[in-house]
Formats: sequence, structure tokens, C-alpha cells
Amino acid sequence: MKYRLLISTVLVTGLIAGCASKAHMQKMQEDGVALRMDLARVMVKSKSYEAAVPLLQRLISEAPQDVAARAMYASVLRQRGLYAQAVQQYREVIKLSPKNAVAYSGLGVTYSRMGMPVEAMRAHRRAVELSPRSAETWNNLGFALYASGDTVGAVNALERAVVLDPTSLLAFNNLGFAYGKQARYNDALRVFRSALGESRAYMNLAVVYDQAGDAEHAAECRATARQLELAATMRPTAVGEGP
Repeated sequence: MKYRLLISTVLVTGLIAGCASKAHMQKMQEDGVALRMDLARVMVKSKSYEAAVPLLQRLISEAPQDVAARAMYASVLRQRGLYAQAVQQYREVIKLSPKNAVAYSGLGVTYSRMGMPVEAMRAHRRAVELSPRSAETWNNLGFALYASGDTVGAVNALERAVVLDPTSLLAFNNLGFAYGKQARYNDALRVFRSALGESRAYMNLAVVYDQAGDAEHAAECRATARQLELAATMRPTAVGEGP
């Protein structure tokens, strides 16, 4: 009876140890995946796209259902100009997460770069349907509309974007060019200032006038920009300690 009890105790102890070891190994694997994901994010943020590729491929092989890793991989492929592969990855993300607005928005950007405006617009509109409070999705839609020649639609989308995110310099900049296409030059200058500051605002406005075929006003804007830059370099700089 004692031997049986001893054997049972050993078996139970072994089972507990085995379970603990398995849980520990699983925790280590999860920590490793999280660490590699964080490293991939750092690489993407620093635009080290080529270095991020093998890391993201490993993450996807380890966790094929990981939506975040696939979405990041799709974005990296798009940045590297591998558009067909990017589309494939975005579609995989959408299969796994049918209401993923970021994937639809990225898919729209990719289609635009592939010269497929109809598909791009469809993807962008789906993105804003799924995430109507996202400034990024509205900005991407607005830029696609601007590129397609729909300046009214572009202005509406981009105005929505800057309301949703008043800090989005990209949306303000795009809105300035959209205003310029409507010959709303004062509005264009105003939003360029919000995004870029005085001298660069006038440089962008010069581009707007160039696009409109108005060389005289474009030259005036460039002259103003140079004067502002010169004034900024001559402005005295405070020295000494603060209060």
C-alpha cells in the first residue's frame, strides 16, 4: 500500500512538473513573439523595411492567424514596391478580420500605386465605413479622390480628417492642395501654414499656382518664402540662463 501511495505521489508530482514546464515554455514562446513584434515595429518605424521582412515572415510562420503581424508585413511589402504581394497579404488580413479598416485603407493605397483607381476607391470607402472616426482613413480617401480629379469629394474627406485629428500635418497639407485645385488660394495658404509654417506654406502655394498655370503668382510666393527664410536666419537668438 505504501509503495502504491509512493508511486502515485511520484506520478502526480511528475504531472504537475510537466504541466508547469509546458506552461513555462508556452510563456517563453509568447514572450519571444511579443519581443520580435516589438522589434519589427521599431524597424518599420525607422523605415528599415528590408531588415523587418525576415522577422515578420518568421512571426507569420509561428502564428499564421496573427492579424497585426500580417498587416505590418503587408505595409512593408507596399513600402518596398512589392504591390502584388502586399495585396495578397492585405486580403489575408481581411479574411482573418473582415472589419479591419486599416487593412482596407492599406489595400486602397496599394491599388492606387498600382494604377487601379476603381479598386482603390472601393477599398477606401469600405475603410471609412468601418472606421468613420479615423482621420487616417479619411485622409487616404481624400488623397485618392484628389488623384482621381474629384476635388469636391477630396475637400469634403480631407476636411473631415482635420476635424477628427487637428494635429494631422499630412491631412492639412493634402487639404491645402485640394483647396488649390478649387482656386481657394487663401484657404490653401491657411492650411499650409497650419501644417508647415510660413515659408514652406508659401513654397507649397507656389506649387499650387504652378499647377494652375499662374507663373506670376508662383514667383511672388517663392520670393515671399525666401524673404521669410532670410528673416528667420537673421532673428536674434536668446542667450543666458532662464528665470
